[in-house]
Amino acid sequence: MMAAMGTFFAEQLSSDVKEGLARRVRDGWFPTVAPYGYLSTRVDGRSNIVIEPREAENIKYIFDLYAFHHCTLDMIQEKMRAEGRTYTKKQPDWVRSKIHRILRDRSYIGDIKWHGHWTAGRHEKLIDRVVFDRVQALLGEKVYKAHELLYAGELITCGHCGRPVSGEIVEKKSSGKSYIYYRCARYTAAGHPRVRLRQEQIDQQIMALFQSLRVPEAKCDWFRQTLIASTAHQQEQSRARCSELQRQLNDVRRQQERLLNLHLSGGIDEQTFGTKNTELRDRLGALTLALESADRGAAEKVDLILKVFELSQSLPQKWVNADYAEKRRILQMVCLNLVLSGTSLCISTRKPFNALVEGFKTNESGEGGIRTLDWV
Repeated sequence: MMAAMGTFFAEQLSSDVKEGLARRVRDGWFPTVAPYGYLSTRVDGRSNIVIEPREAENIKYIFDLYAFHHCTLDMIQEKMRAEGRTYTKKQPDWVRSKIHRILRDRSYIGDIKWHGHWTAGRHEKLIDRVVFDRVQALLGEKVYKAHELLYAGELITCGHCGRPVSGEIVEKKSSGKSYIYYRCARYTAAGHPRVRLRQEQIDQQIMALFQSLRVPEAKCDWFRQTLIASTAHQQEQSRARCSELQRQLNDVRRQQERLLNLHLSGGIDEQTFGTKNTELRDRLGALTLALESADRGAAEKVDLILKVFELSQSLPQKWVNADYAEKRRILQMVCLNLVLSGTSLCISTRKPFNALVEGFKTNESGEGGIRTLDWV
């Protein structure tokens, strides 16, 4: 009898615990220990989730470094140590696995993991979805930047074999000076051109590119006016785009409502509901972001376009005064592909900078022209 009662008590306790955890998830709270960056506090006898300020600041800093400052996991680890940012009081040291786990954790955009699936939570978000998606894309594409050699880190490819161009620091014994050289990773392979370029040689070609983007001062005002006028006909297309996105948003919301009704009526199980609900929420987030982007006013578009134009005109000065991270950001923003062919760097620029590289064209009236659609 005692054994039977003990077995029943254990099974009942297990059932009650599981039901309690599931209820917390349905209420939008973490079922167990809150992840790094959050704390569990007792309010009116219930456990609520609040932000831990110091840890939350570390998380935001890590995402910012990886998303916008071209830092690898190792570089983030070193920065955190150098700046005295500790992981926890008991475990002050940062390790790569902790940083990687933070960058992959959807909890920081408001989700909760339960039985292998993600569902919406009620805790405050630490990271914007746009930043989180950018980080996931960079992690998925395996972008590695293990050192601060400006043109290394798979930025340039070899025109002969397609392999990445790597850098090396060579110290001259006679003078003690150090020089940075760039060459193909298969530089020593049989039949491969034995070409090495000093960093100064590549700098000259990059600077020549930036100079080619400059518009003659006499035409700058005309160009600005042309850019402003070219956005006028885009307003109608933008309104049509917004209308279509809104229709899709309403459709997704109706699907969410039908899914919830099916779940409440017992038509689908918890696992299927969690999977489908996560898919719909991701779709809803993507559509909302697209709608916000498409709904920008004409004035904001014009302002953005003019800022890009002004940046293109000031790149030579910015390049001279920029540090390593800023120069990498400029190169990735302006250049689509960098291919080393012999001693020449073949550069493909992104829109809208390629329109400036091609330069002005003259129409039948004899006035200067440029493909302003590339700027919109």
